[in-house]
Amino acid sequence: MATLLIMLDKGMPINDIIFADTGLEFPVVYDYLDEVEEYIGKKITRLKHPTKTFESLFYKKRKKGGAYWSNQCFSSCKWMQPFCLPQKIPSANIF
Repeated sequence: MATLLIMLDKGMPINDIIFADTGLEFPVVYDYLDEVEEYIGKKITRLKHPTKTFESLFYKKRKKGGAYWSNQCFSSCKWMQPFCLPQKIPSANIF
């Protein structure tokens, strides 16, 4: 939302405004979207899957292996490896 308001402030052209609704937003977020629509005078298109939630898609089991969000997936995603926790956390012998 901040990016949108900055673009409007700078007079940048805006074709479409899209809000991806995960279903996990607080009710105040939807109220804020209504206020922003009224303030800027443009419609914000709200996209939401009709039956699935963000969580059901996020933790969905793949045909091979575990859920999408798992170290098993990350091991094959080279770009994601810097963000992964190590499989074994080394113990620190401080005593």
